[in-house]
Amino acid sequence: MSRKSIRGIYSKPMDATARPIIEDAKLPTMTDAVATVQQALARDANTRLMDDAQPPVVDASKPTMGAFTTDRPDPIRVIPRIRPDQEPRLIRAAPDNSYVVLRMRVQNGTMAVIGSKRVEGPLLADEEIVQDGLTYEALLDNNRLSIGSVPDFGEQRSYPRPGTTDHYVTVLPSFDFNLRVPSEKINLQDLPKLKISLYRFKVPVPDLKLGPQPLRAQLEQEVRVVAELNGIQLTKLPGDVQETVRRAFTR
Repeated sequence: MSRKSIRGIYSKPMDATARPIIEDAKLPTMTDAVATVQQALARDANTRLMDDAQPPVVDASKPTMGAFTTDRPDPIRVIPRIRPDQEPRLIRAAPDNSYVVLRMRVQNGTMAVIGSKRVEGPLLADEEIVQDGLTYEALLDNNRLSIGSVPDFGEQRSYPRPGTTDHYVTVLPSFDFNLRVPSEKINLQDLPKLKISLYRFKVPVPDLKLGPQPLRAQLEQEVRVVAELNGIQLTKLPGDVQETVRRAFTR
């Protein structure tokens, strides 16, 4: 039985016992070719074993190529991203928001310290001075530390009698007032240089605006001195007053 090939030519079926057709008699048969390949593979295996066992001899007189090295990449550095609202800010030292209250006593034109304490919180500057009372001023090296008013000073007023509006005013021989100074501008060692003046306005001054100069230098004709204290000598104070002053000026 014949069959049709790919080319459309009828050919007889292949006989399994037939000898292979060799187009070129000079070429080796398939069996010889397989044997040749196997022999080549065996020689390559033996060569590799010999190369591993006996490394080649390198001639040092001839230039050689350096050994290959594997470059290891540096570790990846992760830089955190800082947003504007997360940037660190410089922090300044917090100011000393406190002030010292000196309890002053005026008697017969002299002034003395009778007590002291520290108060937490900022010292508010007096924007307006009561001119019908007394005004104190604290200076350190001729620089103003604080200024304030003493509206009620050395006077005692009684209630008027029924049907009248007159008050009886009695001048007291002595009176006390509180003087405030900021803690950050003065320390315990500065007390001998602290100058405290107490003034009375002779006449009211309209539209009073004070500059940084001492009060006496600005209003020499409008004020007069009631009492002054040139320096606080801590060793000359009573023992209990010394202790309160030391605690007030020590953090």
